[in-house]
Amino acid sequence: MGHDRSGLDRLLPRHPINVDVPIAWDIRRVRRLVGRSREVSDAARLLNLSLEGALIEVPLPSGRAPGDRVAIAMGNDRRGWVEIRHARVAKSGDRMLYGVRFVDSTALTGTVIHLVATARGTNKELLELWNHTR
Repeated sequence: MGHDRSGLDRLLPRHPINVDVPIAWDIRRVRRLVGRSREVSDAARLLNLSLEGALIEVPLPSGRAPGDRVAIAMGNDRRGWVEIRHARVAKSGDRMLYGVRFVDSTALTGTVIHLVATARGTNKELLELWNHTR
């Protein structure tokens, strides 16, 4: 589980993400009238990223608020969990911006480390930093 850093300045820098990383936001099971339930999610966009969290853009309405835990999948990784720290409507007015913190996200490790390493130009010591922030 992550550390509570709500009273501290940002310890890990955020890096802008200049590549399209597919994100499945708010993964959930929905029951059908006939047949089995199915998994659904909303398509989201990653705007920036650190080893601790991210800024994610999601279509409105999203129905989520700060403190909520949301299941996401990023890139080719399996499902992980994030906690919403803050939310605001984007300037466009038709999207929501969520600042999230990775909470139960070992499944996201590969994609997060790869993206941060690409943004920083190195991947030396990133796995150690990632594990330390958990």
